[in-house]
Amino acid sequence: MTLEQFLLMIFGIVIVLLIFLVFIMWVRIHQLMLDMENIENRIHDTDSELDILTRNIEEIKKLKI
Repeated sequence: MTLEQFLLMIFGIVIVLLIFLVFIMWVRIHQLMLDMENIENRIHDTDSELDILTRNIEEIKKLKI
């Protein structure tokens, strides 16, 4: 086995490993994006609840006066 063949084999293995690493990173990014969507939905729910609470407080203030 010559030096060129050896280097070619090493570089081929490195390329395959790097492609696998890119795939793993893509999967992780996809998971994080799903987590962000879940957090955004929770924030939206909390915001809606806060609006309802604010309206109720304003109504109670009007009733007491």
